[in-house]
Amino acid sequence: RLTQVGLVDDEDFAEQWVRSRRVNAGKGKRALAAELRTKGVDHLGVDAALADIDAAAERTRAEQLVRDKLRREKLGDPGDRDAENKVA
Repeated sequence: RLTQVGLVDDEDFAEQWVRSRRVNAGKGKRALAAELRTKGVDHLGVDAALADIDAAAERTRAEQLVRDKLRREKLGDPGDRDAENKVA
């Protein structure tokens, strides 16, 4: 009944969830898919919500998360600093 009157829309929920979790939590495609499945979104809804995320966007986001994490950590070992420079 709720679906029929437009109060429950899994696809809309899934799209909003993906948008929010990518921005606020930095979640990747695989993690987002798992979260949506635990929320009861079916396979087609998950696929539709994740369709706009491409590999280049995933890589860019992962690189940004690594840079942010390295900035937050105190790197005392010179070898660690070399690793930080390679990422940047």
